[in-house]
Amino acid sequence: MFAVHRAKVKEFTDYGLGFMGHPSNHALKFFIFLLQIAAMNLFEPAAAQEILSRIDGIKANTPAAWGKMNAAQMMAHCQATFNAYFKEEKVKRGLMSILFGKIAKKKLFSNKPWPKGLPTDRTYVVKDERNFMVEKEKLTASIKHFAEEGYTVTERVHPFFGKMSSQEWATLGYKHLDHHLKQFGV
Repeated sequence: MFAVHRAKVKEFTDYGLGFMGHPSNHALKFFIFLLQIAAMNLFEPAAAQEILSRIDGIKANTPAAWGKMNAAQMMAHCQATFNAYFKEEKVKRGLMSILFGKIAKKKLFSNKPWPKGLPTDRTYVVKDERNFMVEKEKLTASIKHFAEEGYTVTERVHPFFGKMSSQEWATLGYKHLDHHLKQFGV
């Protein structure tokens, strides 16, 4: 598995990888892009720790910059998606998933941040009030569990994106959390 910390990306760009020529070389830019993508997954210990530290920066009364969820609901929403990663049940994909899943996957797995207001599957919408500390503890435990055991999620089918490797699940988990942590300003 190919994973690298963001500091390595900076190190490569600072030194210019002389064997690849001038730092503006297209191959270098592509290589750096691949390193950045590889670093954004929960199997990378530094990336998982970064996410956990950012979660610690959210308080029960931290307002969302967009969306309808409060901080406790966001924690419950994110934690529910981690539960889904480990479910062994057969997933039935809908027509929209089959038609647009690969296109959406390519866009969401890019190096760009996710747009605000993405639609949420009804299964993961949290509307009821939740206890912030309980949800925060559950989410933190889920992230740690996934970081350690997530590699067992190999080749599971995502309800919208289709078949995904454990590395793709780890990247999706990171990007999903990053999206919601930005929603709450951390």
